[in-house]
Amino acid sequence: MNKFSFFIFAAAIAAPQIGAAATKASAATNPSVLSNSTLEGIRVDKTPDLSAFSFEKSPIEPGNIDDIGSIVDFFLQDQFVEARVNNDAEAITEVLVPELAESVGLNDITIGDQNLVSDTLPSGITMFLACHNSSAVWDLNMNDIEVVFPIDASTLVASIRNNERINTDIDENGFELEFEMQFDYPKNVGGFYCSWGGHNINIRVNVNVDGAEGEFDATVENDSNSRVRIDEIKKFNIEVDSVSFDSSFLTGLTNVGIGIANIFGAGCTNLTDCVNQAVSDNLTSNTSIKNKIRDAINSALDISLSIDGGTNIGAASLDYAVALEEIESSNTLDRLNTKWLVEFSSDTPSTDCTDDLTKRWFFPNNNLSTDDDFDVVFPFKVLTDLLYTVTRQLEPCVGFIWAGGPAGDGELNVRPSGAYDIDAVNGNELTLSLPIIAEATDFAFASGTINATAELTAEIHPACGAGFEIEITDIAIANISGSISWSLWGFVYEMEAADFLADAVSDVEADLMGYFEDPIVILPQSFGLDAVSQFVSIGDIVSNSSAIAIGLNATDTDPNCH
Repeated sequence: MNKFSFFIFAAAIAAPQIGAAATKASAATNPSVLSNSTLEGIRVDKTPDLSAFSFEKSPIEPGNIDDIGSIVDFFLQDQFVEARVNNDAEAITEVLVPELAESVGLNDITIGDQNLVSDTLPSGITMFLACHNSSAVWDLNMNDIEVVFPIDASTLVASIRNNERINTDIDENGFELEFEMQFDYPKNVGGFYCSWGGHNINIRVNVNVDGAEGEFDATVENDSNSRVRIDEIKKFNIEVDSVSFDSSFLTGLTNVGIGIANIFGAGCTNLTDCVNQAVSDNLTSNTSIKNKIRDAINSALDISLSIDGGTNIGAASLDYAVALEEIESSNTLDRLNTKWLVEFSSDTPSTDCTDDLTKRWFFPNNNLSTDDDFDVVFPFKVLTDLLYTVTRQLEPCVGFIWAGGPAGDGELNVRPSGAYDIDAVNGNELTLSLPIIAEATDFAFASGTINATAELTAEIHPACGAGFEIEITDIAIANISGSISWSLWGFVYEMEAADFLADAVSDVEADLMGYFEDPIVILPQSFGLDAVSQFVSIGDIVSNSSAIAIGLNATDTDPNCH
């Protein structure tokens, strides 16, 4: 039975266990899910254990190629790097927005003169005014406005809601507003007296406002430049806490027969309260404060949820294709989540050294998170694709001479032969494996191969300033098997696994480490908090058989610069 027929046979056996509802793979699922088979022209790693999964597909029938293709498509779907803001965006509102407030002009806001309310007075009042009639228009204005809107860690309190919505409460105890309130009532009656002796009614008083609270609710979207931006402001209001001004203003109005009900309506019984409400309404309708809060949050989102690419790693030159694919929010998980498609490529052609280097496929499952300020989730497939691309360019092939060969000159070459796998995760330390093969360079007189595994120990951590990198800290050769024989002039020379271990392993390990001296950049730019003198330090790390989630917290110094 060939491999393809066996795969269909195995699928038929597993079919009764495949239901209609999609579920996650169990935690015991091997991260290496496909190998050495060819389905629909795709080279993959290991035949999947179908009993571990269920899909929203019809049960697999023997010989049903469409269903087999659906399973392959499931494993070959795009896997995304995810960048998240957790804990109702506390890191944004408590750390970043206060840092950014001054740069976006939020601490000191300039607002032009504003009109609070405008109307006419009834004839019952104007009949006592010599130079005004009932068509004369009065204005209650705010002039020479000075606003202080200091932002600290407690000013904004956000909550993440479903449908990409952020609700933000504003509690601004330090809010200060000073302006001149002017009742301006120009005369509109002609004649000698009004032209020469009559006067406009103009009453002015300085007003002080202290404290404010309100709401700023908005939705976010993915804009055309792969940025998370506020799409629409759903709600904005500002209510000032206290308004104070001299009583002479009310006295001046009363002296000309104007009551506060004539200005603010019959429902107004207290001038201070009515001015308070008028100021609140005006600030709510004014776009200056609203837009500056929007700009501060957008700047914080840019810093918190941005990924960029393109770098050199030693002799390897990598191109990063980075695209923001999706934005999600959850009011149960209190987080804003972005999904980024990150792909690596290089113009350097493959050589004989890396012809047998392949990619590995993993079960797509990124359902990981921490309780830290931020998360970045790396699918194993993204990490191994990066290592695949880098290794193709570095060409880590090791040549050596075995003294036990013909005439003391058994020339061999060690090269990659398979796909990277991630065997274990311990904190930020990864244990990776890469199959390697040793073979004689003189094929006319030699046969056989030595097969082994290069076990790489690596650390994944934030890079200095920004981004993430993998640093290979150790390489050990294990799982040695096979043998190489030379047949020359009637003599047979044989290198067995024990000979390779004794005579070659230490040199091969050292030579391979030489190719990976430079850290391998995963993301050149991510969580660019350094733009506001804030950096990230590693928090909790969690993993499953498919991905690793690294928790990060904002800090005042960069612990990643050595």
